Amino acid sequence: MEIIMKRYYIKEQTPLAFHKFVWYVSMPLGMLSALGQFYISIKGIVTLSWLSFIDALYFATVFLLLLITFIGFFKWKSYAWYGFRSFLFVGFAYNIFGICVYQAYLPNLVGPAVGQWVVFTVYAILVGIYYEKRKPLFFPSMIEDYLAENGAMTYYSTENEIKTETPPEKFCYSCGSKLLEDSEFCDQCGAKQG
Repeated sequence: MEIIMKRYYIKEQTPLAFHKFVWYVSMPLGMLSALGQFYISIKGIVTLSWLSFIDALYFATVFLLLLITFIGFFKWKSYAWYGFRSFLFVGFAYNIFGICVYQAYLPNLVGPAVGQWVVFTVYAILVGIYYEKRKPLFFPSMIEDYLAENGAMTYYSTENEIKTETPPEKFCYSCGSKLLEDSEFCDQCGAKQG
């Protein structure tokens, strides 16, 4: 079964409130947290704990992936999209590793570790879907293909934007459905436009 997902191709018509929250709030807090945890892990390595070494490696990786993504978001670079996906994957794998470690050494803490894994997994799925829908914004060739397929006769791309001579399609601000020309209300959800 193939899941059809609506994608956004035109930045001006794309809801980006959550993106701004992730970029300006969640990522900086994540980087600060990773630095703090990295420092704590480094202190643990002094006692030659292999777990502290793995923790330090994980938090350094998280910091670098978030930093790369944060910088790439300024110009909607493709490496930002890949960096954030990598961050989600690394976090998912680290939480599974944590469950295994707790099961082996501290079985009474497996419950909270599973809870943390569930929370991160739900976050990763939701944010992963959010950025999958916005993937074309990070890949100009996808936008160009979309515009070519949808009747944009002439267009040019710059680093940040695509311009067309034909007016872009309009989508509902509420549900994202394609609107009929000059529609005041969405024919799918009924939301008032404009």
